[in-house]
Amino acid sequence: MQKREKINILALVPEQMKEALESDLAPLGVSLRFVDSAGKLSSGVGDLDVFHVALIPAELPANNWWTVWRELSFFSHRPSILVYTETDSFELWSGVLEAGGFDILPVPFDRETICDAVSRAAKNFAERSSNKPQDG
Repeated sequence: MQKREKINILALVPEQMKEALESDLAPLGVSLRFVDSAGKLSSGVGDLDVFHVALIPAELPANNWWTVWRELSFFSHRPSILVYTETDSFELWSGVLEAGGFDILPVPFDRETICDAVSRAAKNFAERSSNKPQDG
């Protein structure tokens, strides 16, 4: 990711969190695409869309959570995955990392924490992308 490239975020968040998330991330100048449900994830994303960061909730029914995780894993450019939760635990944190996620975030978000996490996740995406073998 180049220095001036806008960070593209795919966010599966409830309606009541959208405005606060936009406000908290405003200092980074990000581009947010919201999806309303796990089932709308793949239909809301085109083949050429590139998201640096995906923000998903830990509190989904197990089948929806794994569906979301699988969908994100099959993106041509897999985003760095941030999982947000009201009740974090070591088990959740280690499970997210073992599954290939980047980090977990407590909610409600505070501006400094969410901006730092998104910046680090976008940097991770850029590093993974630059280390990807080229075809041909």
